[in-house]
Amino acid sequence: PGLARLALKLATGAGKTTVMAMLIAWQTINAVRRPASKRFTRGFLVVTPGLTIRDRLRVLLPNDPDSYYANRELIPNDMLADLGRAKIVITNYHAFK
Repeated sequence: PGLARLALKLATGAGKTTVMAMLIAWQTINAVRRPASKRFTRGFLVVTPGLTIRDRLRVLLPNDPDSYYANRELIPNDMLADLGRAKIVITNYHAFK
């Protein structure tokens, strides 16, 4: 209770990572620009099934050289600084457990 969860199931190649990046960007930018609102968050926990997927999802980190936010132009360049305020933890299931 009190912990919001979001789950999605998409086929291979359907764009799961891009969808996650868009959700993180939307939530973070709104949280930064509306700090009094309880509707948005800057904190994200991504739990993966294994180490390989965990390593592939590093593109969700705004400061990664291959970050989806800049490479796929998910947000305008002037919003990248706001996105840098997100707290994103990517871990595998076994480490989380």
